[in-house]
Amino acid sequence: MKAIKVIFASVLKASIVIVNYRVPDLLEKCLESIRQHTRDYEILVHDNSPPNPNLGFAKANNILIRKAQGEYIVLLNPDTWVTKGWLDKLIDTAESDPRIGIVQSKTLRPNGLLDSTGHRYTLIENLHFRISPHQKESVRILGLTG
Repeated sequence: MKAIKVIFASVLKASIVIVNYRVPDLLEKCLESIRQHTRDYEILVHDNSPPNPNLGFAKANNILIRKAQGEYIVLLNPDTWVTKGWLDKLIDTAESDPRIGIVQSKTLRPNGLLDSTGHRYTLIENLHFRISPHQKESVRILGLTG
């Protein structure tokens, strides 16, 4: 297992876990956005690209998660670009209610269109809804996407 570990704080709030596969340019942009917009974190990266052994997405994530030392674990794909305050907002949401076990951010495509915000189901109709791309406040969701 080859991992890059970078610690940027004496008190680790979050461990950011990234599994890369053949997108080194996207990974570098992802890491740069994290460096610009994040504090109190460590980054753990596994590169499944040749010549490294391809452990698969799930196994590589699980190995990195076991090595993580942060209070929170954040899984990011290498094609992710984070914005100012992103991690604080996720952590604030997680800490706002002890019943919350996992959080997901609203995900936008590079063109600004909504990509993913999780799945919502009504109890009455059991229908799938997409959250508006202009949604500002947090909402309860049934399942995560990404």
